[in-house]
Amino acid sequence: MIYIAINHKPIPWGKTNVQLVFLILPSEVDRENHYKVFKQLYQLVKSKDKVQELIQTKDFHSFMEVLHTN
Repeated sequence: MIYIAINHKPIPWGKTNVQLVFLILPSEVDRENHYKVFKQLYQLVKSKDKVQELIQTKDFHSFMEVLHTN
């Protein structure tokens, strides 16, 4: 299970500010594949443009559309 929070205002997180937060709660079975999930999330968030698109979405459907576009 993955929960996603979008903050309207950036919050301090170490030396940076964040607006997109992921909470990953893998089941016992999914724990074996957690590396794949982290790798995919890293590929997503390393693009500042993609993150900006995601935090500007207004609903789940729009978020998923942006998430699945290249």
